[in-house]
Amino acid sequence: MNKALRLIITLFIGGVGGVVFCTISLPSMIKANVFGFGDIFTNLIAQETPTIIKTEEKITIIDPDYWIDIVKNSKSSSVLVQSFNGGVLLSQGSGIVLTSDGIIAVPLSVVSSQAKTYQIFCQDGVYEASVLSRSLNQNLAFLKIKASNLQVLGFSNNSGLELGQSGIIVGKKMQVSELKDFSQSAIVREIYTSAFYLDTAFSRDIVGGALISSRGELLGMVQINNKNQTFVIPAKTLKDLLEKQLKA
Repeated sequence: MNKALRLIITLFIGGVGGVVFCTISLPSMIKANVFGFGDIFTNLIAQETPTIIKTEEKITIIDPDYWIDIVKNSKSSSVLVQSFNGGVLLSQGSGIVLTSDGIIAVPLSVVSSQAKTYQIFCQDGVYEASVLSRSLNQNLAFLKIKASNLQVLGFSNNSGLELGQSGIIVGKKMQVSELKDFSQSAIVREIYTSAFYLDTAFSRDIVGGALISSRGELLGMVQINNKNQTFVIPAKTLKDLLEKQLKA
């Protein structure tokens, strides 16, 4: 028998023997832990198998028309306030209807102390208003019109307010002698006890606007400070001031 044939036979026998060993003998030796093979194999598996932690992520899908419905349901509670002296317009801006019988919250800057008359564009009518009170500390005034069954927003207690929370600013403005509703998106970026600040496009038009939550609740009234930062008087503060006004 030549060398080449011996080599082929040797390889064939060795291959068959290897298959038999791996498929029959080795599993039996591991199971019986012969020569400690079971422990060695178990340790190798433990070292090479990574730990996998399954996590669950909650995904909320928002209807792209979601905020459209919020604005539609909220804009009737926003008003335009104009201050006049002898027929001359001194100031104007948005305000918020707080009670169904016509108490309206307005930034103090909109209610000029030099004005003699105040005109309110509210829902389907135009009203003359009287000033109930002014608060220098809050830069806020309460006006009253003679009306009933006005649409009002529910007050948020602001307890669940969070950084990154989104909202929509709703208000009214006069553009080329035409009354216009407007809305503008905003995100809460800083929260303090007496106010919270927004990331939103800068515009004087939004002063006095209502910040509305995704639940359709009033989060507060929008203001701009002397550093041109947009902040909000919380709804809870507005409600507390309103209750004091009603008791006065």
